[in-house]
Amino acid sequence: MHLNAKRLAGIFIQDGQHFVAAPVTQLVVNEVYRPNVVGEPIREARQSLIEFAWEPTIQTEEVVLSFVEEMRQSRIVETIDCAGTGFGYCSFEYENAHANLNVTTSEQTVPVGYDDVVLYYGVSCK
Repeated sequence: MHLNAKRLAGIFIQDGQHFVAAPVTQLVVNEVYRPNVVGEPIREARQSLIEFAWEPTIQTEEVVLSFVEEMRQSRIVETIDCAGTGFGYCSFEYENAHANLNVTTSEQTVPVGYDDVVLYYGVSCK
């Protein structure tokens, strides 16, 4: 580890790049914090992201699937689109002053039926 690197709960950070060494509940890149929301239903993940100062990016582009518009109308305004592949993949976008965060979900079985569960997410600096 170099002198300029920081270690945060199993994460090595050096010059804006991060290397995951172990599962953690928070990750940081250039002072951009994000909770680990993988495996959470989108509504819970959304709340966690908002608590970490990630703002939902309001999506206004027209969509083909009515399900996407229903999600937007149910106050998940950051829904970009969903794939019509039968796997229920959907994408969502959040932002803060320093970065954009994209989340991808898939419809999965949860204790009370089905929900969009976070598969992965990524951050890109502004």
